Amino acid sequence: MLDHKEVYFRFQIHCTGNVGESYRIWLNDNELLTERTWRWPINRNYIQEHLPLRLAVGDHKIHIESCNKKLATFKLSDFETKIGKIQSEQEGSEIFRIKVS
Repeated sequence: MLDHKEVYFRFQIHCTGNVGESYRIWLNDNELLTERTWRWPINRNYIQEHLPLRLAVGDHKIHIESCNKKLATFKLSDFETKIGKIQSEQEGSEIFRIKVS
C-alpha cells in the first residue's frame, strides 16, 4: 500500500498573451488538477495558485500548459511549500519537479 501525505503548496502563474485565454495545470502528465481562464489584465504581474493535495510519497511533476499556445503562454515560478515535506526543483518555465517525503 502506498503511503500518502497531505500537502499544500502555492506558486505564481505568469501570462503573456490575451485576457480570456485558458491554461491547464497537470500532475504527472495524466491527472488534470485545474483548467482556468486568465481574467486579469496582462499588466498584472502574476496570480498565485494554491493546491492542497493528498499525494503518494515519492516523485511527482506539476506542469502548466496553454490551451492555445498561439494566443498565450503561461509560466510558473516561486514554488512555496505551506504544509508537508516537499522538495522542489524548477525545470524550465513550465515544470516543477517535487518530492514528497
